[in-house]
Amino acid sequence: MENDLILVGIDETGYGAIAGPITVCVCIVKPEFRQQLQDMNFRDSKACSPEERYRIATWIVENKACEWVIINEPVSVIEKIGPWDSVCKAARTALVLLSNQLGFSGELERFDIMLDGRFPLKGIPDHISNRSKIAADETILEVKIASILAKVHRDFYMDQMANLYPVYEWDKNKGYGIGKHLEALYYYGPMPEHR
Repeated sequence: MENDLILVGIDETGYGAIAGPITVCVCIVKPEFRQQLQDMNFRDSKACSPEERYRIATWIVENKACEWVIINEPVSVIEKIGPWDSVCKAARTALVLLSNQLGFSGELERFDIMLDGRFPLKGIPDHISNRSKIAADETILEVKIASILAKVHRDFYMDQMANLYPVYEWDKNKGYGIGKHLEALYYYGPMPEHR
């Protein structure tokens, strides 16, 4: 890999949910914050408590330690093109926005894209570095942070939706098909946020 490429971590959350969006985050760690973030020795979003995720995300935001873009792909898109294509669509959009944010005018050639999972992103031209790694959210700092930022963002969204549709308890299950959510779905049927 060329040394001048910028590593961009990508992760998603909400893929297996039955309600709410799929949320994708693309993230770059600013070099001057890399060591400090590594020293925090935090885990990926699935292994962190909600309080820990929020604390880490708040620190990153307050210190401007990273550049990132988050995209929510709504239920209407997920139902039309499927979960994996929704992840790829959101990630491509977020990468272009991140490139513009950095002043690269949409030139993804500057990026070394690293996605958590089994497959690289669809729809990325062959000349652009586009890789994937299983459990990258456990080992690669940029992907860990993308995981946490995406999860905090989506959890907040689902908490807001829980205020509109309290019977599904989305503030507790975040739209996944467990417990009271399934029970309420059986008795009350689906809402617009259901897939």
